[in-house]
Amino acid sequence: MKDALLLEGPCTDIILCEANLLLLNNGELLKAITENKMLQHIPVIMILTEDQVSLTLNGLGLGVADYLMRPVSADELLNLWTHILARS
Repeated sequence: MKDALLLEGPCTDIILCEANLLLLNNGELLKAITENKMLQHIPVIMILTEDQVSLTLNGLGLGVADYLMRPVSADELLNLWTHILARS
């Protein structure tokens, strides 16, 4: 996954990733994104379910820009995209 991000990084506007994958191994994937100069500008959005709410603070503390709760609706995704664009 990291290799794909490095290859596509300059063309990537946003990263949507499941919480479990993003925070696996103490946030290894998230750290790889936030510590890489080519990738650190890309907002990372964590997707989680209601039973994973405890992961929210952990993800935000490690650099996640925002999060979405499953099931994700088109309106929520549009609002998030608008919010992310306003930040940058």
